Amino acid sequence: MNIFTTIWEKTKQAGRWIKSKAKQLLIWVGIIGVATASTLVVQDLTRNEISLEKISQKYEQAIEIKDKYQLDGASLKRVNIKNAELTSKGDVKDKIVVEIGDKDKTEFTPDIKISRWDEVSFKIKPNLGNVSTKDKDLKFEGDKIKFDTPDISYEMYEYFEDEGGYKFIWYLNKAPPTNKIDFVIESEGLDFFYQPELTQQEIDEGAFRPENVVGSYAVYHSTKGGMNDAYGKDYKVGKAFHIYRPHLIDANGLEVWGNLHIENGIYSVEIPQDFLDKAVYPIKSNDTFGYTTKGASFFNQLTVKYLTAGYLLPMDGTITSITQYLSQYGAENPSLYYSIYNDDSYYPNSRLAMSDSWQLTDAWDNWKELSLTSTPELTAGNFYYLTNLNVIEGGEEAYVAYADYVVTSIYGTIDTADTSPAATFPALATVNYQNRLSIYTTYTLSEPSVGEHKAYFQLSQNWTTPTGVTSVIVECWGGGGAGGPTSGIGGGGGGGGAYAKETISVSPETSYAIVIGAGGFGEGSSGGDSYFNDGSEVLAKGGVGAITSTGGSGGSYDNSIGTLKNAGGDGGNGHSTGDVSGGGGGAGGPNGAGVTASDAIANVATAGGAGDDGNGGAGGAAGAPGAGGDGEWNLTNGAGGGGGGTNASIGGYGGFTGGGGGGGESGSRWGGDGLIIITYTITGGEEEPPAERRFFIFD
Repeated sequence: MNIFTTIWEKTKQAGRWIKSKAKQLLIWVGIIGVATASTLVVQDLTRNEISLEKISQKYEQAIEIKDKYQLDGASLKRVNIKNAELTSKGDVKDKIVVEIGDKDKTEFTPDIKISRWDEVSFKIKPNLGNVSTKDKDLKFEGDKIKFDTPDISYEMYEYFEDEGGYKFIWYLNKAPPTNKIDFVIESEGLDFFYQPELTQQEIDEGAFRPENVVGSYAVYHSTKGGMNDAYGKDYKVGKAFHIYRPHLIDANGLEVWGNLHIENGIYSVEIPQDFLDKAVYPIKSNDTFGYTTKGASFFNQLTVKYLTAGYLLPMDGTITSITQYLSQYGAENPSLYYSIYNDDSYYPNSRLAMSDSWQLTDAWDNWKELSLTSTPELTAGNFYYLTNLNVIEGGEEAYVAYADYVVTSIYGTIDTADTSPAATFPALATVNYQNRLSIYTTYTLSEPSVGEHKAYFQLSQNWTTPTGVTSVIVECWGGGGAGGPTSGIGGGGGGGGAYAKETISVSPETSYAIVIGAGGFGEGSSGGDSYFNDGSEVLAKGGVGAITSTGGSGGSYDNSIGTLKNAGGDGGNGHSTGDVSGGGGGAGGPNGAGVTASDAIANVATAGGAGDDGNGGAGGAAGAPGAGGDGEWNLTNGAGGGGGGTNASIGGYGGFTGGGGGGGESGSRWGGDGLIIITYTITGGEEEPPAERRFFIFD
């Protein structure tokens, strides 16, 4: 081996050694790199921008947020006083509380809860179940609360236009799995009323429903409003909020209205699929929760008209004024009167009192209270009609009145030449039971006199027994079932609500639950049960809704509870020939069961059944042809069922109380709501109950 060979061999050995060491070095570098990366992932997993500590730190640095909101655990609370006057109990008359987050949680969530009057509330809760804590971020920017996740971001803040409200804005950062975005909604003491498009007749009569109101929800107190305790809270017509239709816009400015649906604890926004297919992300949804107390739709009263709204009075009392939300409209300033009429067969009859005339000014857009020139004594258990009259004195003088689409309300209009409220109410040109006019009154409970008294309950609530009362007679009517729509065949009528009566021992000055079964609201839905306290002593079953062409069963005799009880009448069956529908069953009553509606035959729909074995309200007429007639109302014996529709027309509404809705091929009608009447006796020596025990009701 020469020297060159030796050198070559040594060089190759050195190369192999270097190569080996280089591999080891690369391996160690890789291990260190992996270890370093692993350390970074662990640090990322511990990121928490929504902890109680972080919320507190960010709150202290956010001047505007700190000025408006009170920090309470993992929530921010804002109080908005709408009427600072105090009730007889020392409570604020109208207060709204907004809570963002949840004070009982250890991390911030973009929940929003809005309460009013310390009695009613709703809460919207986004679904964050699949989002890791590290991917959530809370920010305060000015007066806005922002919450970010990879898929959806949220932005919440108060606005002050009109009556004010709260914005709940969410952004889709990327394409969602479906075109429906669902949130959980929890509510207490509220009813949600969907606002459909106006009919052509309503448009012709001067009605207008704004674009953001069509497809929205008017949200009302379940038990208060319309006739209010002068010493109690400021409920006005009972409207707590308005949830407006969501408006969506993409990054390029493409806009569309979302379809809002609230039912069974779900707040759902459906986004048109063709919009999603074209949209550039992010997409912004502008959800608006208004603190609105007036109706969101309005009526231009271009000619002389009466507008009236009927309310059931629960207990004896006196009224001194009427209040309505009004705006000026047109070139002239109209003169207005308010008045109150008594009832004759659920129709305004004789004028009891009226206000002086008042002229609307150009700038007026608010509630207006007018004092009555006399203070009539009103009797419990009767309907009373709050009315205004627009008087033309030359030119085209008109105003704007406001209302919401709300079932079981009474509303009517008429053209007239009257220059002051008529002594006897004229015949209405239009009457319906779906628009709640933004008009109300306050009244003072009459001093209780010795003898028998009755209290009437149209809506669920608590009732406190007067001093000295140890026994009550309770009468209950269950809600009527809704009629059924069936494509290509007439729908069946809904069953009428049952009746039940019992004498019950009670304790004086004790609160008892009053539960009223609502009429079936929606196609084929059943009426609710009505009962006193826990329902163990007296209960009236609701009528069954008709889902198909088969009529619903009346409220069950066997399942009702009471010494005296009577079943509701069954709804009639629909028929395919002529698309004719069955009428709703009549409500049961103290004299007998509700009358069962006859089944439809070829080309002939049937009328609704009468209430109380014929002693109650008459059934609505069958469509001949066209829509079925509404069942006749009756508070003391039970109402009639709605008539069935003919030739693909809708059925009639079930009467109040407890009438079943009529069936219809193109749409059914709702059942009448239930009712409870409590009869009690006050003996000698009773004093007026203290203010905190005064009882008032609804509409």
